[in-house]
Amino acid sequence: MCSAPLPADPGEDLPPSPSRAALGLEPGQLVYACFNRPDKFDPQRFDAWMAVLQAVPGSVLLLVVPQPASQRRLRERARACGVEPGRLIFVAKTPAAQFADLCRLADLFLDTARYGAGATGAMALQAGLPLLTCPAESFV
Repeated sequence: MCSAPLPADPGEDLPPSPSRAALGLEPGQLVYACFNRPDKFDPQRFDAWMAVLQAVPGSVLLLVVPQPASQRRLRERARACGVEPGRLIFVAKTPAAQFADLCRLADLFLDTARYGAGATGAMALQAGLPLLTCPAESFV
């Protein structure tokens, strides 16, 4: 399953794009993001992201994780890493027509390790969101 944003039906009314204020973000607050599917997350990379949050006071991590059980487990992992779970901001998967708006809420896309962003990363780059990734030997 590709995690690229869902295409919108041409006749469909789109929901309003999220805003920084609606997500509880302060002006100037540093927002990291990973818009990859949660099944691409691995414990080592997630722990590295938590170390980044610890090193950058007030920063947050924006994630597309629609499942409440997955959100709960990630919050628990953040707490175990010494990060306040409220610094994880969860958003719903957005239609492709609004994905660029979602990207504009973030300052840096943090890629996953074993399986990179692929189409999602390409769309984020097109929207102007810088992407930090690492070379790997696999791609899905």
